[in-house]
Amino acid sequence: ELLRFLLDGLHEELNRVKKTPPYEQIEDKETDTDEVKSRRWWKNYADRNDSVLVDTFAGQLKSVVTCRKCGHISTAFDPFWDLSLPIISGSSKSSSSYYYSSSGRQKVELKHCLTK
Repeated sequence: ELLRFLLDGLHEELNRVKKTPPYEQIEDKETDTDEVKSRRWWKNYADRNDSVLVDTFAGQLKSVVTCRKCGHISTAFDPFWDLSLPIISGSSKSSSSYYYSSSGRQKVELKHCLTK
């Protein structure tokens, strides 16, 4: 938490955006691909946050929520600076966390990174 606090303070000082645009609600269309939605959400974030720290530490996390009653699916692409990932010990447990490269071509299971 201390590191996150310090990074946030540095980001505020180094932010290249001097005048932030007014907030606008992000409206996704059902016909938009995930890539189009992701780019729209990232542009919205980058219009307000642009520093060397964002270039180095920031990423985007996709979350999908499905309503159990009506089946409506809501997708969001939220920025993050850090991720809390479980470190599972023992061979009987497995992780379902995956990393996808920005090109979308490489899928790496996190347990492979932790065992190297």
